[in-house]
Amino acid sequence: YIRLISEARGEGLSDLESCGCVCSGSDGEGRPVLVLAPKLGLVTGQRMNAQLRRIAQLFVREADRLVSGPYSLVYCHTHLSVLSQQSVVYEFYKILPRKYKKNLSKLYIVHPTMMIRLFFDVGVRWFISEKFYRKLTFVNSIASLQSYIPPVRTKLPPSLLHMEDSAMGVVAAPFMPPLSQSFDPTLGTTRMIHKCVTYLRETGSVRSQGLFRLAGDQMQENLVKVRLYGANYDPDAEATVCIGLQESAPGYSKDQKMSTVVVTDPDTVSSLLKMFLRDLPEPLITYAVYADVMSAGRESRSEDTLMQILNRMPQEHVSTLEHLIGFLSEIAAESLENNMDADNLSRIFSPTLFRSPVLSENTMEVFADIGVQTAVLKTLITNRMKKSGGLELSGLKLSEKMSDRLRDGVRPTGERHFEHRDLGVNDEPAGENR
Repeated sequence: YIRLISEARGEGLSDLESCGCVCSGSDGEGRPVLVLAPKLGLVTGQRMNAQLRRIAQLFVREADRLVSGPYSLVYCHTHLSVLSQQSVVYEFYKILPRKYKKNLSKLYIVHPTMMIRLFFDVGVRWFISEKFYRKLTFVNSIASLQSYIPPVRTKLPPSLLHMEDSAMGVVAAPFMPPLSQSFDPTLGTTRMIHKCVTYLRETGSVRSQGLFRLAGDQMQENLVKVRLYGANYDPDAEATVCIGLQESAPGYSKDQKMSTVVVTDPDTVSSLLKMFLRDLPEPLITYAVYADVMSAGRESRSEDTLMQILNRMPQEHVSTLEHLIGFLSEIAAESLENNMDADNLSRIFSPTLFRSPVLSENTMEVFADIGVQTAVLKTLITNRMKKSGGLELSGLKLSEKMSDRLRDGVRPTGERHFEHRDLGVNDEPAGENR
């Protein structure tokens, strides 16, 4: 054990740290939780014994600071055959000091095979200690484990959740459920869009450079897709996606199938927001009004006409668009810090909100349409900023009123449909001020 600790301090283990084969957290009572998932650290084609020793080095290095008091250990046997050999597990167990065994409160074995059950039932119960055996709990799924250990307290590696999803044969559908099913009238948008917007706002990410430009964690995005995408809206599946650590995850029964995904990285949350809007089966700017909106943009018609066109969309689309425009205007008001003014935001979000019902093979026509879409979205954002007092001109804010209100927790409010007073239309100054 002392030799392992010494080797761990001198060995470069960053590759194992990034893969998540050893991680930590806490349980519902605040006790430390140590998670060991050897499969995540094994690479095909390399010597097995050498790999297992490096994993053991990382394990003892992380565990040494946690096991001085009561703690829980989660051993994930996921997709693993080598450690079903009793001798390997027992040899590692023998080198651990007494404090590891004495202070262990619970040992959870996730995805146990018949061999690993037999090893613990016979080897541990009869040859080690009956008292130690009583600390043991077998769990057949990660969701069952999360009924004991809250997922927001101990974040499991996304690759481990992905392995279980693949073993279950679940795959993501190509689109989100229709907005008409997932829309929440009390929020003015869907719950997931509301969660993403709230998290980015409350964590101060609206002032972060690179927001909506940097890619998030692709594996976490895929995990979210598997849980949320489909032809029909499922509120139970939606509850398995937590945005931020402050959100309380629901309780689970031990036969719950889908594990809970916890997303806390702002770049991943911003990517999810774009993904939810991009993958709607009917785009946020609906097919029915697309041609009229584009025509109004090309002919530079009055904002009056544009609002009338947008208000012909279904109420859930109008309300969600207003919710989004309000949030984007908040971000644009902080452009001195985040470099995301109305022009940059409209370039990023216009392909997400607009989708032509007819695919064109004319490249020049496609680029021209993108320009019109960007101009329309920029108009909506800047008009909302005028109403909120945060209009930008040549990179300088004319007023700090909006930012002050946002920092005080006061947000612009309005009707659930677009009106001229909500977007600042007809408030444009004339003459030299214009």
